[in-house]
Amino acid sequence: MYVRMYFSFSLSCCQYEDVADKDDLMGVEDTAKKGFFSKPSLKSRNTIFTLGQRGAVLSPAELEGPILIPHAAQRGDSRYPYETLFRSQHYALLDNGCREFLFLSDFFMVAGNSALDLFNSIMGKTLSMFLKNLSTYLSDCYDSIAVFLCIHIILRFRAITAKRNIPALDKSVPLSSQTI
Repeated sequence: MYVRMYFSFSLSCCQYEDVADKDDLMGVEDTAKKGFFSKPSLKSRNTIFTLGQRGAVLSPAELEGPILIPHAAQRGDSRYPYETLFRSQHYALLDNGCREFLFLSDFFMVAGNSALDLFNSIMGKTLSMFLKNLSTYLSDCYDSIAVFLCIHIILRFRAITAKRNIPALDKSVPLSSQTI
């Protein structure tokens, strides 16, 4: 559990420092009074609200590409947009979750609800930590492009789990339609 938490939170320091906040939204007036404690808005709104190269995270080569290793990313002083960090964290979860489900099913010779219950008892805290981390980010997020790309990453990852025939990471599929 500690290793998973370390991986999740240590990558957050590799995120771009200039991200959109509530004062950078398109509908906010630029003539608002600035106080002593106010933060100046970002210089160029057009770079925040354009897709640019950020959409490359959805390409098949990037989607299933190698994950970012926290200490290597920190050492290189590289900065990434949120969706790249999101893809890396969730691809590690997807890959490890699929392997864990297959191992549990084979080792304990369980299938169906028994396999799902066993998987959830082992990986449940990790999954809830990912959901809590995502909920915390979304509660204070004004980067609509990052949210849009993260939704598409999840949709593509759902297709990968369906192709691998792993029902454990997809709660929207009823167990009766799952084949194990």
